[in-house]
Amino acid sequence: MTFNVVTITFLVGLALMVAAIFGGGLEVKEVKIPSMGPASRALSFGVGAFLTWLCVSNPDLLNSAPAANVKVMPQLKLETAAPTTRDPGTTPAPRPDEKSILAKKGDNTVEATVIFKNSLGFDHISEDVDIILDGQAYTLSVDQAKKFRIFPYKTDRKQIFYVLSGTVIRKTSNGEKTYMIEGDGILEVADGRVLELTASSSEDQARVVRAELKQVN
Repeated sequence: MTFNVVTITFLVGLALMVAAIFGGGLEVKEVKIPSMGPASRALSFGVGAFLTWLCVSNPDLLNSAPAANVKVMPQLKLETAAPTTRDPGTTPAPRPDEKSILAKKGDNTVEATVIFKNSLGFDHISEDVDIILDGQAYTLSVDQAKKFRIFPYKTDRKQIFYVLSGTVIRKTSNGEKTYMIEGDGILEVADGRVLELTASSSEDQARVVRAELKQVN
């Protein structure tokens, strides 16, 4: 059985009035009301009568007590991600930050300077020669005014593929003759290595002279 505030207040007021009328000394089951003097009886009757009157005349006053301000938290909906499957034979792709770390660890190249040189041959009047490295042409031309040419080339590669092309004018017993210069090869890179252009003394019927770069140090 459930009692509201009005019912409990009414019963308490009624019990106080009964105790005041009979003067106490009552015992109901395990509840014993001690004997009261005249002043206690008058006070008990007054409080009991007030509570009884309040319940009968204005019960809404007792039921309108402010409710506790309870803030209800919104419920959170938890979603479980679906499991992903991966082929055991594949390797997961690294994150962008892992990629940059791996690139730095694998980057052990060191920039080196290779020195190319060309000197005018004893029977040459001029040599108009270009060396092509990584698609860029660099001159190795020499003549009577400039018989020696040198230039440094910086690279971070361990090997360089080169191509030589141009012309050479030679002094022969029959006068000056012009020959084509051709050549190509792969160079091993080392810092400070000097490579000199060397042309063959023989030529074919088309007057083509083979040339190459040889290490001199």
